[in-house]
Amino acid sequence: IKIREGDLNLQLDHNSDDEIKPVIEAFNLMAQRLLNSLKERKRQEESRKELVASMSHDLRTPLNAIIGFSQALDSKIFGELNEKQAEYIKDIQISGLHLLGMINEILDISKLEAHVMKYTPTELSAKQVIQEAINVLEPLYTNKNINVEFNCEFDGLIKADYQKFQQILFNLLSNAIKFTHKNGKIVITSSSDKKNYILKIQDNGIGIEKKNHSKIFKKFVHLDNVYTKNSTGLGLTITKELVKLHNGKITLESEINKGTTFTLEFKNLIV
Repeated sequence: IKIREGDLNLQLDHNSDDEIKPVIEAFNLMAQRLLNSLKERKRQEESRKELVASMSHDLRTPLNAIIGFSQALDSKIFGELNEKQAEYIKDIQISGLHLLGMINEILDISKLEAHVMKYTPTELSAKQVIQEAINVLEPLYTNKNINVEFNCEFDGLIKADYQKFQQILFNLLSNAIKFTHKNGKIVITSSSDKKNYILKIQDNGIGIEKKNHSKIFKKFVHLDNVYTKNSTGLGLTITKELVKLHNGKITLESEINKGTTFTLEFKNLIV
C-alpha cells in the first residue's frame, strides 16, 4: 500500500533464516532503484528549469541591445546615415527581430515541456486585445494590401493570461498574413456560446493540404513551401499548448488555394 501511495523509502526487514530472504532483498533493491531513479529525474528537471531561465536572460539581453541600438541608429538620433548604412541598419533590425522570434519560440517550447510556463489569468477585454494585435501587425498586412476584417459578436470580459492570449493572436495572425497573397482578406470573428468563448481566424491564402492537417501542430514541422523555410516549425505547436493552458482547443479547416480557418474554443473562459 505504501509503494502504491508513492512511499519508496520503504525497506522490508528480514531475518537471516527466513526462506523468503531473497524475495525481500529483491523487493528492497527494486524500491531503492525506483527511489534513485525518481531522484535523478527530479534533479534533471530542476537543472532543465535553471537552464531555461538562464538561456532566457543570456540570449535575449544582448540581442535586445543589438536591436535597440540598430533602431536608434535607424531613427538618426546620432546623425544622418548614407544610403548603404541605412540599408545595413535595416537588415540588422530585421535579422535581429527574426532571430529573437526564433529564440523566443525555442525557449517557450522548453518551458512548456518542462512545465514551468507561468499562467496568470486576469479579467480582460477580448475585443481590446484582438484590436491591439491587429494594430501592431498593421505594417505587415498593409504592405501586402490585405484587408483585415474584425467581426466582434462578443464584447464582454474573459479570464485569460494577457501575454499568452496576445501571443496566440500574434502567432495565428502572423501566419495568416504570411500565407495570404497580396490583396487578400483575413476575417477575425469573436463570439460566445453561453460560458464558452470562440475565436475564428480565416484567410483566403494558399491553404494546407489535407494530409498535412494533423502534422502542422507537431514540433519542427516544415511544409513544402517558401514561407516556412526560415521558421523554427514551433509556432503552431506553442499556440496549441497556450490554448490548452486556457482550457481550450484549436482546430482547422483548410483547402489548397482557398484558405485556412483556425477555430479556437475556450471552455468557461467568459466572466
